[in-house]
Amino acid sequence: MIAVRLQLDGRRIARRAQLPAWLRGPVRREQRRIRRLRAGGATSAQVGYNGAFKPLISIRSVSGTETCALGATTLTYEVWGNGGGGGGTTGSGCAISAGGGGGGGGQGRGNFTVTTKGGLTWTVTIGAVGTAGIASGANGGAGAANTVNAGTMTGWSNITCNGGGGGITGGGAAAAGGTVTNANAGATNTTGNVGGGAGTAGGASIAGIVTGDGQPGNLWGAGGTGHGSGTTGNGQAGNVGAAVFSYV
Repeated sequence: MIAVRLQLDGRRIARRAQLPAWLRGPVRREQRRIRRLRAGGATSAQVGYNGAFKPLISIRSVSGTETCALGATTLTYEVWGNGGGGGGTTGSGCAISAGGGGGGGGQGRGNFTVTTKGGLTWTVTIGAVGTAGIASGANGGAGAANTVNAGTMTGWSNITCNGGGGGITGGGAAAAGGTVTNANAGATNTTGNVGGGAGTAGGASIAGIVTGDGQPGNLWGAGGTGHGSGTTGNGQAGNVGAAVFSYV
């Protein structure tokens, strides 16, 4: 049995075998942590339970409506913008110039009190990743912003995490990371990592703080890699961002 309830894009996960491969490791580690604490005589509250409420993690990598869990008191949220696409090459033969890496999406995170707010909603909008840059053609595309806006939720300041910039085909300046708008109390807002130089990886995904949020197996909001100079070719598309809701 999964010790912490999990939803993936609104679908309830009842058994670990239903998890995508990138989530099985984090969930297994959380199960082991809880077993160790219980073996040492820890109470349910010390393990991480809030009375009869069983913790719930909801991960959204597509647009949808998030409903606040009934009985929860605190939400820890993480939101990433989408990664920019990596640039392709220019030139040919011995005169190939590598493409630059795309910028990473910005991240907003924090805690939000949800006592008595069970059943209220947020609207989660997940945009498109940055498209791959084309050899001797278009630069990598910028990643779109992802937003978490109040539906019926009260006291919430809407969050916008912008996507990273596109990598330049044939090199050029580093692609910028996405910025964040998030005025919720106590929020931590981090601009996305810039894309690397020609032929290198895009801006790295910003680490989250929720165990079981899909990292490191899923690189939320990372920029796409620029194509190297050894051969002509396209860059890589950026990585999708996500919104994670962890209720206790």
